[in-house]
Amino acid sequence: MIHSALSSIHADEDLKQKTKKSVSELITKRRVKYRFHAAPIVSAAACAAVFAAAVFGYNMYFTPVYALSIDINPSIEFGINRFDRVINVTGYNEDGKKLVENTDIKNMKYTDAVESLLNSESVQEYTENGADVVVTVSGGNIQKNEEIITAVENCHTQTHMYCYDVSDEEAQEARNYGLTPGKYRAYTELKKYEPNITPDEISGMTMREIREKISSYTGTDYSYGNGNGYGNNRGHHGKHTY
Repeated sequence: MIHSALSSIHADEDLKQKTKKSVSELITKRRVKYRFHAAPIVSAAACAAVFAAAVFGYNMYFTPVYALSIDINPSIEFGINRFDRVINVTGYNEDGKKLVENTDIKNMKYTDAVESLLNSESVQEYTENGADVVVTVSGGNIQKNEEIITAVENCHTQTHMYCYDVSDEEAQEARNYGLTPGKYRAYTELKKYEPNITPDEISGMTMREIREKISSYTGTDYSYGNGNGYGNNRGHHGKHTY
């Protein structure tokens, strides 16, 4: 290409040769320079991609997608990621906070975490005396919530277990009152008969105490899911009620 470009120029042959040599040297230097600088650019891009993937994976793992709350008297809530792992645990009353402090369940699969929690000595003090265990799930679609509820029911044989799912809106409303969805729903029901009752009072009551109070006004056995579920040998497994 260099040769053809210069062949049409009428000049001294020696000048042509020198010009060819200079142009070739310049092109060679530029190629070397490009290769020298391109390598770190490619490496930097690769490092950035790996870093971005690591950050994305980290955020994905530590971002809660589903919420699973358990109420007995201890009231706690698990934040569950898309890999079905418990990534945070919140105590909603004094007993719940103590239970969180004494139970190491983070990063467990949620079924293992539920089983570990319900088999803990402090919880068995309640369940051995026939306490109600209320489990609520929110955050997923209908199929995922049903999957979590079924898995929780299958991992424990507690006689008085009531499981149902709630909408994200109801779950957030419960948090605004400092309650889990299970206690919030029971609170709104009891408030119909005891208008002066407060969220703090409800927070300190066992689920069985709340149920018995409501039942004393209605004359029927309160089922936590407001009658929208279906019975099983562990309580009521509620469908969406929103």
